[in-house]
Amino acid sequence: MKKTYLISFFLMLLCVQTKAQKFLDIYQNGNITTSVSPSDLDSISVTGDTPENRRVNFYRDGNTVNSFLASEVDSIKVFRSDEEPLVYLGIVGFNQELYEKPIDVLASNNYNIYTEFVNNLPSKDGTLLYYAVDHALDMIEAYNFDTQINSVNLITFTDGLDQGSLMLNSNYSTEVQYLNAVSNRIKNLNVKGMPLTAYSIGLRGSDVSDYTMFQNNLNKLASSSDKAFEANNMSEVSSRLQSISDQLISVSNKQNVSVKIPGLSNGTVIRFTFDGYSAENSTLYIQGTFNLASRSLTNITYHGIKSTSGNVVQGTQDGIFVTFTFSGLQREDGNGLIPMYSIQEYYKSVGSSEWQRNSEFSPENNTLTTVTHSGSAILLVLDCSSSLGSRFGDMKSYASNFIGRVANNTTPYSVDAPTGVTAVIPDDDFIVRVSWNAVKHAESYEVYRSSYSYYGFAKVAEGVTSTTWDDSTPIVGYNYYLVSAVGHGLTSPESNTTTGVNYALEPPKNVTATIQEEDFTINVSWDAVTHAESYDVYRSSSSSSGFTKVASGITATTWNDATPLAGNNYYRVYAVGHGLTSPASNTTTGVNYALEVPQNVTAIIPDDVFVVRVTWDAVSHAESYDVYRSSSSSSGFTKVASGITATTWNDATPLAGNNYYRVYAVGHGLTSPASNTTTVVNYALEAPQNVVATYDENNVGIIIVSWNPVPHAETYDVYKDGTLFAEDVSTTSVTDNTPGLGYKSYYVKAKSQHLESESSNTAYIFAHANDATKVTVNGVDIYMVKVSGGTFQMGATSEQGSDTDSDEKPVHQVTLSDYYIGETEVTQELWQAVMGSNPSYFTSSPQLPVEKVSWNDCQTFITRLNELTGKQFRLPTEAEWEYAARGGNKSNGYKYSGSNDIGVVAWYSGNSASTTHNVGTKAPNELGLFDMTGNVSEWCQDWFGSYSSSAQTNPTGPSWGYSRVKRGCSWRNNATYCPVSYRYYDRPGSSSDSLGLRLAL
Repeated sequence: MKKTYLISFFLMLLCVQTKAQKFLDIYQNGNITTSVSPSDLDSISVTGDTPENRRVNFYRDGNTVNSFLASEVDSIKVFRSDEEPLVYLGIVGFNQELYEKPIDVLASNNYNIYTEFVNNLPSKDGTLLYYAVDHALDMIEAYNFDTQINSVNLITFTDGLDQGSLMLNSNYSTEVQYLNAVSNRIKNLNVKGMPLTAYSIGLRGSDVSDYTMFQNNLNKLASSSDKAFEANNMSEVSSRLQSISDQLISVSNKQNVSVKIPGLSNGTVIRFTFDGYSAENSTLYIQGTFNLASRSLTNITYHGIKSTSGNVVQGTQDGIFVTFTFSGLQREDGNGLIPMYSIQEYYKSVGSSEWQRNSEFSPENNTLTTVTHSGSAILLVLDCSSSLGSRFGDMKSYASNFIGRVANNTTPYSVDAPTGVTAVIPDDDFIVRVSWNAVKHAESYEVYRSSYSYYGFAKVAEGVTSTTWDDSTPIVGYNYYLVSAVGHGLTSPESNTTTGVNYALEPPKNVTATIQEEDFTINVSWDAVTHAESYDVYRSSSSSSGFTKVASGITATTWNDATPLAGNNYYRVYAVGHGLTSPASNTTTGVNYALEVPQNVTAIIPDDVFVVRVTWDAVSHAESYDVYRSSSSSSGFTKVASGITATTWNDATPLAGNNYYRVYAVGHGLTSPASNTTTVVNYALEAPQNVVATYDENNVGIIIVSWNPVPHAETYDVYKDGTLFAEDVSTTSVTDNTPGLGYKSYYVKAKSQHLESESSNTAYIFAHANDATKVTVNGVDIYMVKVSGGTFQMGATSEQGSDTDSDEKPVHQVTLSDYYIGETEVTQELWQAVMGSNPSYFTSSPQLPVEKVSWNDCQTFITRLNELTGKQFRLPTEAEWEYAARGGNKSNGYKYSGSNDIGVVAWYSGNSASTTHNVGTKAPNELGLFDMTGNVSEWCQDWFGSYSSSAQTNPTGPSWGYSRVKRGCSWRNNATYCPVSYRYYDRPGSSSDSLGLRLAL
């Protein structure tokens, strides 16, 4: 069947529905005293100034129809005349205690409330069986069922005899008496004209020895013997509960089913089956004969089904289709509802004996089923004694299944939304009062509030049992309200939204601010505001923004600001009360709260003490003064003194150099603007002058540093090579007894109190070894270091490493006599003094080593030098050079001359920046010799030749050859070519910017 047919089918059914008639029921003392149709009323109001005379009034055409004292009215509920009867459920669990779930509505959308109660029942010793059933009967009798009910049911489950009921009810002396009394109540109980149907289920526990009493319990607690059932196991308990639920559902539910089929020939017999079997085998079916003329079914018979439709059902036509509706259907066997999911249509044409199945008919597309309910009340009494053991969990599960089966065959239950919701501010109190019409089935109400009419509602009250509620803390500004009814575990839809109620205080008027001369405060005052409980004061330095709260909870209409802002002060006042804060008042005119600027600020260094004295004129209202200082006249001022109560202050620790000052007046939480800036006061010590460094006249290894005295200086600090050497020296000279070797620099700083002068000029001096011999030529000093003779292994010894040439082998023993060798390489200054010219390539300093000199040039230089000095200078032999480079008899066995770290003792390709450097600027070796490794290579006296393995004494090399020896690497070479054993050679006439000489004597 196509979807369009099904849609038309639903529309047809909707069109026959009618609007339900409603009534207002007024309850007094739990009973309905008056029932009024809303169509007979215009409005309902509550009047009266006090709870004692407050009345509920009903009006029609402006006249009072009814009026009741509010104190006598329990509730007002809405009832629909066609409202479907309800199913009610209550539960009593028992062991040594009773656990009660009060009677309430059970529906398909709230049964979890009951199953949760069952699942939380505890297991304990004891079985208050009679007392629990007696209590359940009390619950049934006491409950006010507000809709019609057609059955009242009590279902008791127990696994044993009674224990302890007599202890809780002293009206009986024996268990038999109590049981008979309960049994009589069961048989005689009548609720709203309905007798009680009581079922009992007994599971005989292992502790039951009196079997006769056990059976008697079951029979007495049932309304008839067929309602008593003894189960052998929990599976039978489950089956019995399911059977009872099916009976209750069958009795309380009636089904209406509409079937839609194509029209057939007149006289065709039609059979609708409901049990899934074929037409021949079905025992649950409806059968009739199709009348083509009247479009009806006639001669209807029911098998296994009861119906209120009779034996003729009129159909409704829709094109080629006819719809038949069978109403009031129930199963004859009482086993629950008639299954609708397996409906099938069969037919036999006139004269045919075979049933034909309509293959296009389906329950989903061709049927529509509705269920009507009759009201019922059910009380479950459940044994929770510990004797059940592991079966206790099964009992709870089966009871929950029973509740679910019953609930799922009911319609969803709902509570109507409250109507007529209004909100007003009453005259007698500064609150918002919300009121509404009573709702049937409502047990309480929830109130929601928002500052908007369409969204943002939040719950502000719950559990309200009357139809009015006072909001004592509304939202500031507009308040909108919604109300929901709550009952039987359900919450109704929201009511209408009230009109907005503006809950606000008026802003204070005529706010002013003035300075009080007597205490130097600002007084703020304003007019009183109705309903205000207190006031908050806000302040800002601007008339339009930046206001912050400075006072709150003020109950008067005036306030003194004892700590105003420095400068302009503007004020606003807010009224506060009943949880409200008013809008802001007017803004006051600005009040300038300030101290004057100190005048005539000066700063000088007085004659009597070495400080800076600052003075100024006194300022009215100033409590103290702050002094700021800077080394600049325009910026960088920082506080150096505060809390000064006089008008003068001595700066005992001024800045070294220029000092400028400003003064601020302070008082009453204020600080004045800055004063004028003083003229500069230069607070400084002069730098020491004429710092010189000289050798001690008796020892060139001792250096004396001296300088001119400095006014006001108390001590001096002397720095050597940039590091503090002597501190707090009270004289104007200092002796360096251990200057070390090489170039040294000295400078001095004067100190006084916290001052320190700038650095003096720097004095430079080359520190020589104590035993160095000085020779002077044309004003240039030559220092020669004595090398004590000794024996050493010459050549590529192990410490020289693996990067050696065959020229360095074999290693052989050499013995040398005493001799002198130059402390440094020959400088360009010395060459210039002897030769009158400078052949070097690098000429930036006279202390650079001379280079670009051949071996022959060196011989000429030495000849002239000897003529000038009368000495016998010469080039060192190769053996003398290597012995001296190794450190002579002080050798530590270094790879390079003086260190295994080449960078410490040599200028080479890794650090030279491709140039020579002043001699003596790297560390010396063990003999105090500089640059034996690096800077420039050095000519030796010897012809170059191979080593002999034999021991030698004072060797001078071969007697002739083609090249002369040169030793020591240069600024060009990397470390591979720099061990002290490494040998070079070149033609005597060759020269290079990396080749120089060192003198021997």
